Amino acid sequence: MHEQPACAQLDILATVYKSLPNKGRLIIIDISQTYVPKPIMLQGEPYIQEYLENFDNLASNNKYFYLVSRLEHIPNHVSIWTLQKI
Repeated sequence: MHEQPACAQLDILATVYKSLPNKGRLIIIDISQTYVPKPIMLQGEPYIQEYLENFDNLASNNKYFYLVSRLEHIPNHVSIWTLQKI
């Protein structure tokens, strides 16, 4: 998700929503919200700051899914979000 602007992230959730059965789950593995990107990463990842600031909110506040859990799998690097279809 960190490779996409927020509007595209929401589009992805909408598309997955259409594909999942009732009460289906979506697992997202991506960069942890506590990750601090190095300057070189900021040059090549135009949406990383927006993602770090807003993705937790999008994952838990959208009309398609509710947040079941978020696990920081590798501290300060990788998180796993489990979302369930509303």
